[in-house]
Amino acid sequence: MMRICIYPIIMEEEERAPSGGGEGQKAKGGFNAKDNGKSPAISASTLTQVMLPSDCGEFHIVYGGTLMKLMDNASGMVAVRHCRSNVVTACVDALDFISPVALGSVVCVNAKATFASSRSLEVVVTVTAETFGQDTPKVLEQGLFKSRKP
Repeated sequence: MMRICIYPIIMEEEERAPSGGGEGQKAKGGFNAKDNGKSPAISASTLTQVMLPSDCGEFHIVYGGTLMKLMDNASGMVAVRHCRSNVVTACVDALDFISPVALGSVVCVNAKATFASSRSLEVVVTVTAETFGQDTPKVLEQGLFKSRKP
């Protein structure tokens, strides 16, 4: 299981609506007050990519760093969609490489938010790959990414 921490970056103080207009007020840090309780399905993300020779080593196996980069990109997209602000990956809590990915495989990276608070977000990322000649894709990597507001 890979855990990545992503922290939203606050560029400037959010503008507040005039007093009395509480419905459209932004909470400090860019979270909209009416977004509390947002479903993880709304911010879920999927990336799909074919593994090319530049992604592989001499034995035609994809580098772990290439897969981790794809996982980080997917988790970052989830965090941006969920937080609606800039984010930073703070940490990778766990990363399990279950099986190698071969050259020419179609890799699908699925990411979904599993925990959110006012200053942090956890995203679970699962990597599946489909190799030509196989009937079904198989799970190859899993991870949990954490994000946080600075």
